[in-house]
Parts: sequence; C-alpha cells; structure tokens
Amino acid sequence: MSDRSLSALLSFLEYLGSKGLMPRNTVGGRRAAVSKMLGVLDPEETGDVTALNLDQVMTRFVNLEGKNYTPDSLTVYRSRVNASINDFVAYLDNPAAFKPGGSSKKPKSEGGKKPSPPKAHVQTKVQDPVPRFDTTHVSPTNVFPIPIRPDVVVRIHGMPFDLTTAEAEKIAAIVRAMAMP
Repeated sequence: MSDRSLSALLSFLEYLGSKGLMPRNTVGGRRAAVSKMLGVLDPEETGDVTALNLDQVMTRFVNLEGKNYTPDSLTVYRSRVNASINDFVAYLDNPAAFKPGGSSKKPKSEGGKKPSPPKAHVQTKVQDPVPRFDTTHVSPTNVFPIPIRPDVVVRIHGMPFDLTTAEAEKIAAIVRAMAMP
C-alpha cells in the first residue's frame, strides 16, 4: 500500500509544481489550503488523507479557525483540498496515466494554431423568450459575491466546487464579452 499521509500529499503537490504538471501558483494555493485545513487534525488522523470525511474536517476547521476566514475563502479552501486529494488518489491509482484535474489544455496542431473543432450539424430551435436556468443546484454554500465597485456586488450562483481552469476561462470569456468599452 502506498503512503497516503498528509506529508505524502504535500510532497505530491510539490512534485506537481516542480515537474511543471501544474502552475506553481496553483500548487501554492493548494498546499496552503491543505496545510491549514488538515492542520486542525491530530497527527494520527492524517495517516490516510484519502479516507477523510472532508465535510467533517471542514466543520472542525470552521469551528476552530472560521473566524479568521470569509465564507468565500472557506469555500475555496474546501475546493482546493478536495481537488488536491482527488488528484493524489488518481496519481496513486495510476501514476502513468495521471493528469492533474483542472488543467485540461487542448493540444495545438502544427503551426501553433489550435485544431479546429469538428464540424457539427446545426439544428435551429425556437427558444423561449425567457431563458430557463437550472436552479436545483444553487445553494448558499456556492454563491460567490464579487465586489466590482463600491456600490456594486456581482453574485455568481451555482459555481461548482470542482471548477476546472477551462470552465473558469469559459465563464471569464462570457463576462469579458459583456464589458462595455
């Protein structure tokens, strides 16, 4: 059985950064979240981080250290710890096929250009005048308030806790398209 301890997880994260498998800033954020959140555990509890109940760990972290963090940072910490452990498990299960989560960059074709997407048949459909959004997954724990001006706060609802870099870039592109010059 491979080492699944907290120290092995932290070493794994350092490995990701040193080998360029993940941006160093991402690794640093993940290491900080893992160290702080799992730091509330007793040493005997950190022998196998893959067996932890993160909801219980998060509750303990909030009870002990929550006053030092905003709800948004607690959500980010939970997400980073979860992503770190998921990547760690994937690596332990099959190191040869391991690809870190959140870094799904598509390969470029020759000449440095991105390959064009396959052509699809486009079907036209009459849309409702009022778009319908799935609100079944919206909860107060994944609402992100973003102050953009002193009197304006934008709230993003329904953001998944395991948001990938590609998904974040897609959301950012939509927001950029709405900007007025």
